[in-house]
Amino acid sequence: MNDTVNIGEYCVHCFHSVAPGSGRFVNRIPADVCSGLNYLRLDGYACAECMILDCDRCGKGIALDEDITPDMCNLDGFADHADRVCEDCLTNEEKERWESFYEEDE
Repeated sequence: MNDTVNIGEYCVHCFHSVAPGSGRFVNRIPADVCSGLNYLRLDGYACAECMILDCDRCGKGIALDEDITPDMCNLDGFADHADRVCEDCLTNEEKERWESFYEEDE
């Protein structure tokens, strides 16, 4: 069995409304999840709160699209093998490389 259920304007993770006027409409993104139970796929949206990632160094939540990865610092990888970090956890060298990476785009 591989059924898909469209749950409309609700977050597929927390089931809060992401409809206009809900306060979660602007930052919602299309999403789906597959539950292990009967392989039921839920189709709807994800709210920004459910898309928060944990910083690999300090564990604090990083808002959607605010995580920093090694390639954004022009690096093949962080020395401590972290994958995603918050701006507060960048070393001085990483921060300099991150800022210069974006100055090149301007």
